[in-house]
Amino acid sequence: MCRTAAIMIASACMALAACSGRPTTVLESDVPIPPGMDALTTADVDRSGGVLTRVRVVCRGDLRSISDASDRMRDAFSLQGWSCTAIDARTETATMIFAKDDRIATVNVHINRIDPKMGSAVLRVQPAGAPAAAAAATQ
Repeated sequence: MCRTAAIMIASACMALAACSGRPTTVLESDVPIPPGMDALTTADVDRSGGVLTRVRVVCRGDLRSISDASDRMRDAFSLQGWSCTAIDARTETATMIFAKDDRIATVNVHINRIDPKMGSAVLRVQPAGAPAAAAAATQ
């Protein structure tokens, strides 16, 4: 009886620990969620052959430096096999463009100076041939 109770408690603790972790990718794909941020909404989802080909994700989180956010995002995308094709960083905003296979990911980041824990990011993935992706790739 004690052994069964101990196993059940250990299993419950492991399940809680697994659930408490912040997801690092969008819908268990190869598209990273901006590090340190939480995905608030996910929309316009499309998959082809198990690959996430289109999605729009709005994120919120602690952003204190565009430079730091850009570096962490570049690292997160690189770990998933994406290459950075462009970064346009300003004082409080940045647009980063990544490419992988026939997809383009665009991340727009904005720092909230009043409350840095409420920084925002919009992540958009779409096929490289899509009109908005083509325009983003030429920035």
